[in-house]
Formats: sequence, structure tokens, C-alpha cells
Amino acid sequence: MVNSSDKEEATRELLRQKKSYSEIEQQLSVSSRDISHTKKRYEERKKVEEEQNKIQISKTSQALKLFEQANTSVQVAIELDLEPDETDILYKVYCRMNGRTKLNEIYDKLGDKLFVFIGLYEHIEKEGMGIRQVVNLFKIAEEIPNLEARYQRIKDDIDLDEPRILNLIKQKVSLSEELTSMREEIQSFREYENNQLKSMQEELASAREQSNIELNKQKESLAHEPDKYKASLTIELKSLQIDIDNLKQEEQRLTTSVERLTNEELEILKRRKQQEPYIQPQLGYQERPILSEEEQRILAIPIICNNWESKWGELMSRGL
Repeated sequence: MVNSSDKEEATRELLRQKKSYSEIEQQLSVSSRDISHTKKRYEERKKVEEEQNKIQISKTSQALKLFEQANTSVQVAIELDLEPDETDILYKVYCRMNGRTKLNEIYDKLGDKLFVFIGLYEHIEKEGMGIRQVVNLFKIAEEIPNLEARYQRIKDDIDLDEPRILNLIKQKVSLSEELTSMREEIQSFREYENNQLKSMQEELASAREQSNIELNKQKESLAHEPDKYKASLTIELKSLQIDIDNLKQEEQRLTTSVERLTNEELEILKRRKQQEPYIQPQLGYQERPILSEEEQRILAIPIICNNWESKWGELMSRGL
């Protein structure tokens, strides 16, 4: 069975492990009141031990420890109840031990101006400035007198050149007005040219439209021309066909007449030959009988018919 002293020791151990009250109650079966009393006694004992340790450590060691914990000289003097000079000596010792001898030299050199230096450092840190920026800032500060002198010279030059500058300003205004006028004239000319171009484009479009209309009319007219020509030729062919038919009928009639006349001619020649033979031994041929005009016209009819038939065949071969 665990006695009370063991439980108290176990409770202190769990408190050092930062266990919660509920966890301690479950593990050790103790009440929260007992845990609270144990914690209070533990903290009192710890505080006493710390006080004893603090007394045992020398003020020099305590001061160095506080400086190492980033405490200021004022905080160390208050904590250890030290005089300012004594605190200053201890801080120099701390800096020397950490290799900060240069800082001590600066500290001694600044003297009463240390707080000004610290204020400047805090301002630089607040503005987020780097070392190079600070160096450039000091260089610029060194150039300020020269810049002021240069500014004064420029100001004097401006005062001397002010009349000439005013004259140049007037010339600039005049030239600006002339330029504005020229721009307006150019804009007006451009608008006029654009209107002329637009008018010409409209006229050209109208001419093109009229030309297209005329062309379409001509196309339509030409499209109907073959039909008209074909119709005319068809009528002409019909007329020719009628003429040919009439000529064929006439040919038939004349052929009959020719046959009749031929028979009559043969009969006449036969009778002439019987009645008046005419022989020319030196020429060796019999004289051809002289035909009358009627007989010649009858003999020409077949030739005329052949010509008409040839013309008809030519027209038919052309696809008409």
C-alpha cells in the first residue's frame, strides 16, 4: 500500500511533468484538494531553494548571468541593488569576456551621447534600414552643404535668366497656338478629303450598279437572240421547204413536159434527118439543132432544183 509521503512525491513528479489534475487523480487516486496542497508546498520549497541558490551566487556572477539574459544595466542594478558605477564596471567586464572590447571603447567615447546613439540606432531599426543605406545617408548628409551651394547658384542663374525664360515661354505659347491651328486645318482638310473620297466611292458604286444592270440586260438580250434567230431561220426554212416542194412539183410537171418535148424533138430530128440530111465531112460531126427559149428554160429546171436541194442540205447540216 502506498503511503502519503510516496503519493506526495509522485504528485510532485507529475506536476513537474505538467500533468493535469484529472490525470493525476486517475493515476494516484488522490483528490484535487490534496494535489493543490502538494503543489503549493512544492512551489514554496522551490522558491526557498532558489533564494538559497541566489544568496550563494556572488553578485558578480548574478550580474553576468542577468547581462547574458539580455537585461539592461538599469534592470541589473535594480535586481542586485548595485550602484551605477559598479553596474557600469560589471557590464564592461561582461563585454570584455564576450570579446566586445570595441564596444567598450565606443561606449567610453560616447559618454553622455550614448542615449543619442541608441536613439539613432532604434530609429534606423524601426525604419528597416541596412548598413549600406545608413552609409549612403551619411554620405548624402556630407553633400548637403555642396547641394545647398549648388541650389543657390542655380537660383541665381534662374533669376538672371528669368526675362529670357519668360520670352521663351511666350514663344512656346505662340508656337503651340500655331500648331493647334495647323492641326485644325489638317483635320479639316482630312475631313474634306474623306467626304470627297466617300462621294467618289458612292458614284463608283452607282456606276458599277448601273453597269451591272446594263450587262444583265445585254445578257438577257443575248440569251434570247439565239431563240429569235432560230425562230427566224425556222420560218425561213419552212418557207424554203414550201418553195422546194413547189419547185419539186414544178420539176415534176416540167419533167413531164421535157419528156414530152424530148420525144417531140426526137421526132422532129428524125423527120429532119429523113428530109434534109446535113453532112459536113470536113468537120466530122452533125450540127446540133437550135433549141427554142422555152426548151432551154425547161432543160435548166433540174439544175435549179439541184441548187435548192444543196442549199437545203447545208442548212440541215448546221442543225437548223
